[in-house]
Amino acid sequence: MNSESIIIAQPQRQSTVQRTLYAGLTAFAWFAWIYLWLPLLTLVAWFAGFGVARDELLRDDPQHGLDDLRLLLTLLLTCIVALLAWAAYNRARFRNTDRRRHVRDTGPDAISRHFDANDVISRRLRRSRRTVLHLDAHGRPTRAVIDLPHRLPGQASVVAGQIARE
Repeated sequence: MNSESIIIAQPQRQSTVQRTLYAGLTAFAWFAWIYLWLPLLTLVAWFAGFGVARDELLRDDPQHGLDDLRLLLTLLLTCIVALLAWAAYNRARFRNTDRRRHVRDTGPDAISRHFDANDVISRRLRRSRRTVLHLDAHGRPTRAVIDLPHRLPGQASVVAGQIARE
């Protein structure tokens, strides 16, 4: 595949287990990515002086510094609770509503007219299980590679209405 090829995903055809698994894998990958950046973030925090700020906060007057630290932690906890409450409110409010607009189904004739495809190519594209579309700069298909069902290596495939050997 080259960089001009696109993949058309249909997430509505995935089961709940698949969507949950993919979401979990994505979250795991993000946590791993952030974990790999922690040494650099620590170095930046060290250069920015966060260690010095901690020392200055607690060194001169430990009791006053602990009160300030307690206040900062209380404010942090208050922000976290407020954000979680807002998220819970929105989840309860929009849980079973789908606010996305329904897209009208488009017939095969309108699609083939839009892409300037004849009926033969249009039927082959609809019947094919896998198609690689090559697009121009304006998003119009310039070439379609359609695999024939049960194709073996060395057999012909249909390329935009022409026969091509691989």
